[in-house]
Order: sequence, then structure tokens, then C-alpha cells
Amino acid sequence: MLLQLSIENYKSIRERVVWSMLAAEGVEHRPGQVVEIPGIGKVLRVAGMYGPNASGKSAVVEAWDFFADLAVRGRKPEEGSGRIPFKLDPAWRSRPTTVEVVLALGDVPWTYGLSVGDEVVEEEWLLVGQHHVFSRRGVAWDRPCVDWLEGLQVDEERRKFLRFVAEGVRPNQPLLAELRDRNVEEVRNLHDQLWGGSFRFSPIYRTGGLDLESVIDICAASLSLRRHLLSFLEALGTGVVGVRFRSDDPVTQAELDQGREVPSDTLNRLRKEGRGVVMHFLHAGTGGVTLPLGWEDLSDGTQRLLGMSFGWRWAEQFGHLLVVDEINRSFHPSLTRTLLALLLEAEGPPRSQLLFTTHDTHLLDAGLLGPDAIWFIEKNPEGASRLYSLAEFDPGQIRALTGSLEAGYLQGRFGAIPFLGDPGRLGWVPEEPER
Repeated sequence: MLLQLSIENYKSIRERVVWSMLAAEGVEHRPGQVVEIPGIGKVLRVAGMYGPNASGKSAVVEAWDFFADLAVRGRKPEEGSGRIPFKLDPAWRSRPTTVEVVLALGDVPWTYGLSVGDEVVEEEWLLVGQHHVFSRRGVAWDRPCVDWLEGLQVDEERRKFLRFVAEGVRPNQPLLAELRDRNVEEVRNLHDQLWGGSFRFSPIYRTGGLDLESVIDICAASLSLRRHLLSFLEALGTGVVGVRFRSDDPVTQAELDQGREVPSDTLNRLRKEGRGVVMHFLHAGTGGVTLPLGWEDLSDGTQRLLGMSFGWRWAEQFGHLLVVDEINRSFHPSLTRTLLALLLEAEGPPRSQLLFTTHDTHLLDAGLLGPDAIWFIEKNPEGASRLYSLAEFDPGQIRALTGSLEAGYLQGRFGAIPFLGDPGRLGWVPEEPER
């Protein structure tokens, strides 16, 4: 599970911002919103970020994408980092971009961070609990300086191999990516959570490199996923009442007609032969007739609902993270709220998480997510984004607006106008620290 994400000097983000998924003390949450991890504490499952256009919401999501891609996929020998520093202040253009993530793998926090310039990795670190695994800094004789410490419980022979890998890593290549290329099992869980364990939807259907053909194959091979998708779409009133599969392979078609699962090796063979499986969505029509529609015939909203439903089911199964940029795109405000409620009530392993950005202040309800799960981002006069949560404000002010947070923030917002409110003009002030 994600515990904390911090970002510095990326796009509109200049000074370090921190998005925490640790539940605040004394805050009540609805069932399904919090998981308690021994030794770590209460962790939120769903959190949302609000802000006007160009405030930096997408920059946070894109920083995560950049970080995960760099840390796991790495870079080719002559390839730059691809980072985009804050450009509105010349002093920051030459400073490194720094991203750090804290994840709960099992019941232990893993902290991994990267600080990179345009061409080289300047710093890199990994901790398991409070124990340092490695620390990387600078470059000497065209090689990074890496210290291996005692964070990983391995014998001396294995430690020699890890030192050997570190000695061969290129200046522009993260050590974590090099360890992945060398199939180092000790950090595989971290790789999985950074890369395979996060999905992003922006602005339409996309899931961490999974294309529609892959989704069709997974549905064909899983009865439980088919049932999940159908119940999800029916509950949200999309008009889709069933799915139907078609294959030009007679044996496969017979399996599908009987409602059976198709073995993955069969699906892989069919794809290689250029045949595969096609999925149609049965939609209620005139006179009670159901009509088969292709993916391209579905509305953008239904496509996004299918994508998020699939991503959430995948996240539930493996305890992964789902990231949705602009969750309100193509959705009615009431639909988005119902969607979040369904996700919180869904059965499955409890360590799945959803992070989303939105303009939709219809979701501004502390009773739905909790004030510690409601985040705001805005730019200061110098064009730099700052991030803060509703939980930072006076609890008395929050209680006074119970049931009317949206009205309190918007003061007359109508229709689809983006959220442009400033908590300051509402008379809200951050809670003063105790002295």
C-alpha cells in the first residue's frame, strides 16, 4: 500500500509537496476506507485531489508515472532522464528532480527515492523499515558511488554479487532498474508495486500498459471478472446487461457458449495465430431486445467505467494501486459519487487503493472519504503548486460545514464550472499548531 509520495522540482511543483495516505488521528471513516497495518497504523484506501485547471493535479500523477518508469524500466545508455523541472524560476532549472515513495510491503515500510538531473542519477536510496539497503550519490570515474548496508538480510556471497551489480550500473541508470534487469529477487516486490501495481487512466481508458485485447483475454479466462464487470455496469445504470464472446475457433467458441473459462495458453495461441477472441457488450434496446455493441460503440463514460472497474478488480486481487486522473471526465456528478461508494464496499483483499484527481466538488463530503482523504492543490503567485489536505484546517470549521462542504467551498458553483474556490475567502484558516 502507498503510505506517502513526495515530489520536488517537477513541472509546476517547485518546493517539496507530500501526499500522505496515513489516516489522521481522531478522524472517523466509513467502513472500507481504512486498513490498519500492524506496526504502521491506519492507512487510507481512497483519496482525492481537487484544484482548478493548471493547478498541478496532473503534474502529481505524471510525476508518479515518470518516477515509476525511470526506477523500473530505466534508461538506455545515451538516453536522458526525461525529467521536466520547474521552469518559472531559473534557479531551479539546474536543480535535481526528487521523488520519494513509501510503500507498505507486507507489514514493513519500504522507502525508495530518486534525485535526478537531465542526464544522470545524482542520488538514490532504499530503506526497509529503518534499515538502509543502499545509498547512492554522485559519480566518480564514470561510476556511481554506492554504499550497500545491512537492510537486506543476505549472506556475504550474495552481498558480493549485489556490489558487482552496483559497480556496473551506468550514471544515467537507476540501480533499482539494474537490479530488475539482473532478476534480483530481493527487490521484486518493490518493482511489482512501482510498475505492475499501479494503473493510470488519463484521459480515457488505459491500464498500466494493458490494452483492450489483454482485457478481453483476461475476461474470457475469468468467470469471476465477467460477473464483477456486469454487476458493476448494471449498478451504475449503463444499460449494459451482458457480454458475449466470439471466436473463429470452434472449440473455443463452444467453451465460451457454455460459460466456461478459456485457458490462458489457448488464448495466447489464438492471438499468435491472428484469431483471438472478440467481446461484445449486450445493451438493452427497444422492446426489451438486447443488441450486441462493440467497444467502439460504447460511450466514453461507459468505456471509462469498464476500465476503472477492471483496474479496481485487478487492484483488489493483488493489493495494488489505481490512479485515475480526472475521475469526473464523462461522468455525471452523482455517478462519480456512486462509483466511489461501490469501490469502498467492494469485496476482496483490503489493501487495494485508489488515488484520483477531479474538478467535481460534488464529492466534497467528509462523510464519504474523511477530511484526511480530501486534498487540494493550488498555485502561489510565482506559479508553484502547493498541496494540503482538508484535515489541516480547524476541526470545528469542518464540523460546522458537515453536509455542506461543497456549498461552503463553492459559494454558488453551478454546472460543470471547475473548482476555483479559495479556502481563504471562505474565512477558513489552517489550524494553528500548539505552542
